[in-house]
Amino acid sequence: MAMQAVALAPHLTLQALEARVCGTKNAELRDKYRALLGIAQGVSRTEVAQRLGVCRETIRQGVRRDNAEGEAGLWRRPGQGRRRVLTPERVEQLQQ
Repeated sequence: MAMQAVALAPHLTLQALEARVCGTKNAELRDKYRALLGIAQGVSRTEVAQRLGVCRETIRQGVRRDNAEGEAGLWRRPGQGRRRVLTPERVEQLQQ
């Protein structure tokens, strides 16, 4: 059974998305803006995912978070991502 595409809420205009893609220094956040821009321009989620080198589910989750929380949903939350392997003490030892 195919999933129905989640519609993108119009939080930002195309011009605002383009400005954020060009003006954002954080690469991860910039890619999220690129994904939203592509979807807003009518590009398929599959094509957007291929362009950015991620899976389609990642694009879907990004759209859902943007729809629910606006731009705040695009930022990485505390606790997301891989846990540290090195303890803070070990990091300090390596820095010396």
